[in-house]
Amino acid sequence: VPALAAAAFLCCLCMGVPLVHLTGFIAAVCGSAEAGTQSLLLAMMCGAVGRIAFGMIADRIGALPTYAIASAIQTVCVVIYPLLDGEASIMALSAVFGFGFAGNMTCLILCVREYADPRHFGRSLGLVMLVAWAGMGAGGYLGGLAYDLYGSYAPSFFIAFAAGVGNLAVLGSIAMLVRRAREAFAA
Repeated sequence: VPALAAAAFLCCLCMGVPLVHLTGFIAAVCGSAEAGTQSLLLAMMCGAVGRIAFGMIADRIGALPTYAIASAIQTVCVVIYPLLDGEASIMALSAVFGFGFAGNMTCLILCVREYADPRHFGRSLGLVMLVAWAGMGAGGYLGGLAYDLYGSYAPSFFIAFAAGVGNLAVLGSIAMLVRRAREAFAA
């Protein structure tokens, strides 16, 4: 559970930058606050679909691999955002980002259910979600701080990307530990 909490913190830090700053970023790039608001709405709508879709994928390939896929989508999206300057391309990326970030939340809960002691599931889920929300707050804060320091959203999205890569590294470590434990148990 501590490793899942670390992954959740980094995942939500990655997620927090765009969720808090997407409207401002797109308004700055496109010159339209309305476009910024529409992009966030689009991300949230696609997120509703992503929650269900990633739950269905997790049923087929497992929670941890599905969590890694959703995290990879989110991580790739945050590094692409600063490279775009057209409203249509940003809207399309917002749809993909929304789909991926919502899948993270579904899969994180499924991972806690799978790896936590069933007698302490509620406590484990509460701890992981507390750390996840702290990551979300840290992402929003660090994204704003980077913007204030540099006058650009590019450093903010780079911070998000670095956190996403860290999250994927933690998820890879968890997968390796789970595989070793299963091999040792089978031997």
